[in-house]
Amino acid sequence: LDEESVAWLSEYILSITSSSVMVIPHEPKFLNKICTHVVAYVDKKLEYTEGNFDKFAEKKGLSREQIDSMLSGNLSFDTKKEGDEDDEGDAKVAAPVAGPPKLTFPIPG
Repeated sequence: LDEESVAWLSEYILSITSSSVMVIPHEPKFLNKICTHVVAYVDKKLEYTEGNFDKFAEKKGLSREQIDSMLSGNLSFDTKKEGDEDDEGDAKVAAPVAGPPKLTFPIPG
């Protein structure tokens, strides 16, 4: 998206007050502008950080290189490696999850 589109999208997201919005962008400035909480998937659990992306990166102690890797999808926060034993003994298999319901969204403007 160009700068004008990003600005419009930021303002639109910030105008939504009666629900939550999940975004998965790759631009820290955009995240800092719109985020009030950051959720990270770590070791098969969700970790919440109150604040914007800079607060999240600070809490995790991320370097600029790690931030760039994370935003390009090349950094995992998982501490367990594939093949490691689970703390819970035998791995539990979750029941299959049905696909999401068919959703439609109006395009504002």
